[in-house]
Amino acid sequence: MVFPAINIADAAIRYVWIGIIFAFPLTVMFAWLYDITPDGIVRTPPVDNRSDIDLGLRRTDYLILTVLLVVGVVMTYQLGDEIRGFETNPSVPVSRSILNADTIAILPLENVSNDVSQQFFVDGMHDALISVLSGISALKVISRSSVRHFADTDKSMLEIGRDLGAATIIEGSVFRYDDDIRISVQLIDAASGQLKWANSYDRKLREVLRLQSELARSIADEIQVLLTPQESTYLASTDQVMPDAYESYLKGRFHWYLFTPKDLNIAIEYFQSAIDADPGYALAYVGLADVLATQPHIGLMPTTEVFPQAIDLVEKALELDPLLAEAHDLSARIKFVWNFDWLGADRGFRESIRLKASHPDARIVYSQFLGIQKRWGESLEQVQAGLDLDPFNDWFRVELGARLSWMGQYDEALDEYLRIAEDQPNWFLIHKHLWEIYFYRGELKRALEAAKTYYELSGETKLAEIAAGYEGQTEFPAAMRALVIEMLAAMPESYVSEMELARIFAFSGDIEHTLDWLERAYMNKDTQLVYSVANPLFALVWDHPRFAELRRKMNLPDPDANR
Repeated sequence: MVFPAINIADAAIRYVWIGIIFAFPLTVMFAWLYDITPDGIVRTPPVDNRSDIDLGLRRTDYLILTVLLVVGVVMTYQLGDEIRGFETNPSVPVSRSILNADTIAILPLENVSNDVSQQFFVDGMHDALISVLSGISALKVISRSSVRHFADTDKSMLEIGRDLGAATIIEGSVFRYDDDIRISVQLIDAASGQLKWANSYDRKLREVLRLQSELARSIADEIQVLLTPQESTYLASTDQVMPDAYESYLKGRFHWYLFTPKDLNIAIEYFQSAIDADPGYALAYVGLADVLATQPHIGLMPTTEVFPQAIDLVEKALELDPLLAEAHDLSARIKFVWNFDWLGADRGFRESIRLKASHPDARIVYSQFLGIQKRWGESLEQVQAGLDLDPFNDWFRVELGARLSWMGQYDEALDEYLRIAEDQPNWFLIHKHLWEIYFYRGELKRALEAAKTYYELSGETKLAEIAAGYEGQTEFPAAMRALVIEMLAAMPESYVSEMELARIFAFSGDIEHTLDWLERAYMNKDTQLVYSVANPLFALVWDHPRFAELRRKMNLPDPDANR
């Protein structure tokens, strides 16, 4: 009760209880051995007390009292040190000044089912709660990957709020038994650490979508956020979902986030199972379309094998739920990388962001779209908005570096990449970007070292060995030619995308072969082709008539039109 008045976080109360627990037996021992009398502290006489008994203190008594005094002083000092550690700000108003009142962070939910096999369900409920609250335009909801940094953290609510810029923190737990679920949540004021609101909900699994909407409305009411009429209607109109379909969808998302080729294939199976179990579940169609479209986009297979199916799935999702932001986002991505429908893609991204302003992925890809059109101010605005929603997402930090490099700000881009590499030295993709940025800066020795590290960390041992066989500034073009020869030789057994071959030829300085593979990328509808008009790696072909023809086929205006 006293702590809030003197600005000590509630979490410090644990140290008070620890002190009480340790001090109790010492207090009992003291009370048993001694009495406090008007004449001072004396030893407690035995029951058959006689007047001639000497009650004065002996040497052992002084020793015991000295030990008790030392223990008390040490415990008091330690407890005081812990309490002082919580006092990071002198007053609550100062703390609030660094927190955004409209920003909330939902910490990972606790699995209280005592069943580790249900962790996918708990994680899925956490993602779903973030997703539903993200549909409230007056709120800024911190994304999944950033809040997961604070799972099992020892940080105080103020520290978490300060790191994420969130004034409100949501904690909770999930219990599941068969088709019965209970979710408990509590809202905490980050500045004071005080509980603002708490509630528990018991529902059947088929009602989980309604539960999520009800919970979102309750949270919005508690933090006094007004819903638009459309948001109120949408939250109130949530349908039921078949339990098997929802469980399969969550398992699909669980494997999707692991993002390995094997897990992407497993995710496809689960999303298809969700559709089979409940053909009216729109999110399942988006999940399946998303993973299908991702595989060729990251170079795992030809685009033509899966994109037509992905397009049909997105259209079905929009037919089932025209207000599903994720479906509009994916539709917009397909329109600009597959159909070169720039106006349609622009409308789709804007609609997705309007429906779910706290969906950072849409903002990041929209930033790419805007950068391709050289709308630099808007592009940077969107990538920064994505980072505000997901500040600990390394991929988004890479995207900021990429936008800077597209703009020719190589020093700033390199600084960003190096900070990421310091945090994640074994993340293979950051070395791919370092490879490019060193090339732009003319530091070819470092570019070659980054290429070797990239292939080592990505498991391409043969290519790593080839890169390691060359060194120095002058051997870089020869190393790139050796790499592309190996890739071409391996093509009958393993798929290599046209854009990856064009990329290596561009590193080697071979204009004609770079254009050959860019044209093949267009013929085979490689979804990475659109980025060639912005990525400085392909600057060697930008003024070539064959590339101008490619721009025309991609429905892109003159490259200087938006400078």
